[in-house]
Amino acid sequence: MNPVFSQAPDLHFRHLTNEQGLSNSTIETIFQDSRGFMWFGTRDGLNKYDGYQIITYRYSAADSSSISDNYIRCIYEDSKGAIWVGTLNGLNRLDAGKNSFTRFLSMQDDTTSLGYNHVTCLYEDRQHHLWVGTDGGGLNLYNQASGTFSAYRMSPHRRQEDDRINALCEDAKGRLWLATDNGLAAFDPSAEILLLRVPIRRLRRSGHSAPTKRETFGWEQQEME
Repeated sequence: MNPVFSQAPDLHFRHLTNEQGLSNSTIETIFQDSRGFMWFGTRDGLNKYDGYQIITYRYSAADSSSISDNYIRCIYEDSKGAIWVGTLNGLNRLDAGKNSFTRFLSMQDDTTSLGYNHVTCLYEDRQHHLWVGTDGGGLNLYNQASGTFSAYRMSPHRRQEDDRINALCEDAKGRLWLATDNGLAAFDPSAEILLLRVPIRRLRRSGHSAPTKRETFGWEQQEME
């Protein structure tokens, strides 16, 4: 008998479904905050789980303090404990005391607004700058003092595949590495310049969540130049 299989633990799973209050059965992202709460981003609402019950946050056209969209792409907690939620239509910051959201949306006539509404990933660097990756609008830097954004395009030709950012993280030298639809890119935040582009073709993403400071990108590589 194979000892590996003979000593395998008897695992038990508890399922959370629509019957237990989950807003939708298709989960896009999962996050645990510093308080221990579990957050589940679905295609139809944001869910907060305390181990006993689920609280659901949904968009309401009649409530400007509701989340901006029900399709949740990413969830992130910054160093101050604020929960940020990226959706298919805008970025949101949760006011936990009021259970309400501040929305950040792309405005056509405002160059200081969010560069693109489809938010795919979030990351706070060692300087406590919050970076926002979008699906077509490149990389955005949030200015906490003014509540505005600075947008950085990954291609001088503005090719949309270059500006579709799927994940980002910071390396030991403070550079930001961006996983795009057109390969990897390294960005220097201090000089605000693109340092390197690695054209890795035909990548399929193996996960939806942005990596934490101790994680790396998860990819299935099919062909590399």
